[in-house]
Amino acid sequence: VLGYPIAALARPLDNALLNEWILNVRQKHGLQIVTKWGGVSVLQELISSNTSVGFIADQNAGGRGMFVPFFGRLASTYKSIGLLAMRYEIPIAAVHAKRLDGDFQYEISLTDYIEPSDWGQQEDPLYYITARYNRAMEEMIRSAPEQYLWLHRRWKSRPAFELEGKPMPKNLIRQLESLPWMTEKELVRLTDCYH
Repeated sequence: VLGYPIAALARPLDNALLNEWILNVRQKHGLQIVTKWGGVSVLQELISSNTSVGFIADQNAGGRGMFVPFFGRLASTYKSIGLLAMRYEIPIAAVHAKRLDGDFQYEISLTDYIEPSDWGQQEDPLYYITARYNRAMEEMIRSAPEQYLWLHRRWKSRPAFELEGKPMPKNLIRQLESLPWMTEKELVRLTDCYH
């Protein structure tokens, strides 16, 4: 893609015919697709060979996800982007592909660029990366809300303390406070509903 080796992690579509069609379209333009299931070892090989790897981590990560802010509410978010970036000490480019009029025409823009030096001094680097990625996703969605698939149910999974009717744990409050962009107003909004 654009003269660079790029691979993307993707979940196969349930409809086999549609899945085959979309795979062909993506691969025709030079994009290597890695299936979501069992793709971690393939991703590690690709990263080691200097291939850029793309994720669209905008879905609910379930009970194993990390709960970070997303539009003013905690949302279970995949940790894989942060884990791979930390392991290989590579930057994360939060890129937005905004659909334009016409078939398969997009405006590509960089929303955020997260370098290892950005998280290196953080108390909890993985929390920082995951929250910052979600923040970039918010910015992308705000720029074109009609293009986001709101059916993802990002807030479906809830943190254990919320399900048990307990207050937000102090360590989570500290993690939220440690985010450089977190305002007092946002912090109050996130924590007040759990008291």
